[in-house]
Amino acid sequence: MASERTRRNQGPGAPVPDGRHHLLIPISVLTSAALLYGAHLPYSVALVVAGAFLALYVAAPSLSRRSREAFDRDALAIRASKTGDRGKRLAERLDGAWPLRVLGAPADLHARRAMVADEAGHPREARDAYRRALDAWEGEPPLATLVGYANASYLAGDHVEAVVSFQKVLDRSAMLPRLHVRLAHATLRAGLPSDSVAAWLDAAERDADDDEARREVSLVRALFDAKRGERDAARARLRDLPKELGVLATLRDEVREAIDAPA
Repeated sequence: MASERTRRNQGPGAPVPDGRHHLLIPISVLTSAALLYGAHLPYSVALVVAGAFLALYVAAPSLSRRSREAFDRDALAIRASKTGDRGKRLAERLDGAWPLRVLGAPADLHARRAMVADEAGHPREARDAYRRALDAWEGEPPLATLVGYANASYLAGDHVEAVVSFQKVLDRSAMLPRLHVRLAHATLRAGLPSDSVAAWLDAAERDADDDEARREVSLVRALFDAKRGERDAARARLRDLPKELGVLATLRDEVREAIDAPA
């Protein structure tokens, strides 16, 4: 962990540097010595090699930044596409972003690895990578990393951590799709007391912009009804939904289990 002095000097929102690129200086010295005294090559050759290492040292921050920005642009296009194995394509793209992987800040690299795991359908792996990314930031982390961690925790079944993280997103006044409904659902799953669940579901219903989103809200409302003992209301909500729910079928099963649970 960085020292208190480092924290104060970096200010809010700064990724913790690990200084890997500083190793290029001793590497250039050792390589030059090996070429001169070990391989007995001309001084001019050693100078060119040392100069290449020093040039890479100077360019390292810019190279890693441009690599990160290029990866993010390509990742946006890959994740928006509807064809191919997007998780595999993202992983291959990250493998090719060597300045980001070798010279970039650990927080940036962990967040992109989490993105790859998320797209590949591995929420626990994504959650762990996002956690490492958050730990590698001093001050306020990027909203995208915090949202990614909250969603990955939710999908991984880490309900309490999901609630805490979704609350942090709300504290930053971020209005994002499915934020309120997932916060309400995670709170119910965790068995946490909250007087705000109904208000979160109202907000989720206002924000729902398609049939699937509205059905998700209705299912979480039914779960809310079942858990507070209003089982007839929960059954009525289920009857109002179509038989085919696709990815929401698991949530319907969860509601049915809550309705049938012993009082």
